Amino acid sequence: FGVSFLIAGYDAAQGFQLFHTDPSGNFSGWKAYAIGMNNNTAQQIMRQDWTENLSVKEALELTAKVLTKTMDTANPNAEKLE
Repeated sequence: FGVSFLIAGYDAAQGFQLFHTDPSGNFSGWKAYAIGMNNNTAQQIMRQDWTENLSVKEALELTAKVLTKTMDTANPNAEKLE
């Protein structure tokens, strides 16, 4: 057992960055990534729909789509989000 983390940040030289760490201590950089329950489904959706030039609105729509498809409920709503 162990813990995985997603670490996001920004700096002037590299711009936005996203890193994933796993229990073995390995880390890797990503443009979009998911961890946890149903992460394979989330990653599949992001591979299909994510592009480098998403607008904020499009990114929010993609976020809602990923959450809707990966939540363990037939009727997702704001109250069921953590």
